[in-house]
Amino acid sequence: MFTDINENTVFTLNVNSTNGCDLSTSFTTEACEEELSLIENDSISFSVSPNPASSFIEVNSGLVGEKDIHVYELSEKPVLKSQQDHIDITELKSGIYLIEISQEGSKSIKRIIVQ
Repeated sequence: MFTDINENTVFTLNVNSTNGCDLSTSFTTEACEEELSLIENDSISFSVSPNPASSFIEVNSGLVGEKDIHVYELSEKPVLKSQQDHIDITELKSGIYLIEISQEGSKSIKRIIVQ
C-alpha cells in the first residue's frame, strides 16, 4: 500500500525473470482532482504460450464468452486487438510487449517477448 502519494512522485517498477529477460519502467504521478488508487492486474488468471514467440501466441484463460485481448508496446501504444485465443504476431517487431485480457470489467496484464 502506498501512502503520501503526491504530485510528481516517481515510481519505478523492476521485473526480473529467471530467463534473463528483465524489464524496468518508471512513471510519475500527476495532479488530479480524483483520489489516486492502485489497481491490481491479477483479476483474471491466464497464460501465454509460447513465450518467447515469433509467429503466433495462444492465450489460455479458460474464460467463457466474450473477452478482449490487447497487445501494447511498452509505451502503452496499442498494436493488436483480438477476441480470439490464437493470435498472429508476425507483423510485430522483435521486443517486449504487454498483453492485456479483459472481460466484464476485470483485467490482467502479462509480458510477452516477440523474437
